[in-house]
Parts: sequence; structure tokens; C-alpha cells
Amino acid sequence: MSYWLVVLPSFAFINITGQVLDMAKPPQTAALLKAFNLCWAGMIIAVTAVVNFSLSAATAVLLGISLSVVPSTRPNSLVKLFAVGFLVTLTPQGIMALSSRIIGYNNLLLWARSAIWDYEVVGSYFVPFVWMVYLPLVLQGILSCILA
Repeated sequence: MSYWLVVLPSFAFINITGQVLDMAKPPQTAALLKAFNLCWAGMIIAVTAVVNFSLSAATAVLLGISLSVVPSTRPNSLVKLFAVGFLVTLTPQGIMALSSRIIGYNNLLLWARSAIWDYEVVGSYFVPFVWMVYLPLVLQGILSCILA
């Protein structure tokens, strides 16, 4: 149930946004946004590799998978729907919704409490990294996919 509470409003927003943005846009906007998104992702991964290689490797794999499905050319609507749905699934909210189905809601709460405790007590920067670096990159990928 919680998975659909995350995914359905996202698709409704994406559908409305796609219809509004489709009215007036230059044809190269999606390709330019994808190029800047990949450039920013590469810089983030390179800088993070110096500080924390395992976080950088995980980010590179997740962003490599998620940003590779963003089409560079104008796709048909089925390909666009698949790419947007896949990117919505790879947002932190989508990952947590899928994880709650796989490992259970209580185990997911224990993991989330542990991550928040690591941030507050130990000073780990996983939580701010996910919300301030990873999420904007995936949301830009979704926007680029909508504009394509």
C-alpha cells in the first residue's frame, strides 16, 4: 500500500508537468539538461571518491543505472513512461517503498532509525548526501526524461 502512495502521486505530477512543459520548449533542452546532469554526477562522484570510496562507488552504480535510461532523443510515450517509472523507483522514496515490501516495514524502520542515529550521533553524512546530492540528480533525470 505504501508503495502506491508514493508512486501514483508521482506519476500524476509527472503527467501534468509533462503536458504543461510540452507546450513550448526548444528541442535540445532535454539533451542539454542530461549533459549537465551527467557532468554534475561525474564531478560529485570524483570528489566523493577521495573522501569515501564505497559511497562514491555505490553512487556511481545507482546514478549510472538511473541516468542511462534517460533517452537523449524524442522517444515514444511507452519508453518515456518506463524511464520515468524506473527513475521514480530509484528515488529514495521509491527505494524505501520497495524495501518495505521486500524486508518488511519494521525492519525498514530499524534501518532508518539507525541511519538517522548515525547522522545525529556519529556525524555520518549518508543522510544529507542522499537528500542533497543523490535526490536532485535523479529528479533532474526525471525532468530530462519528461522534456525529451
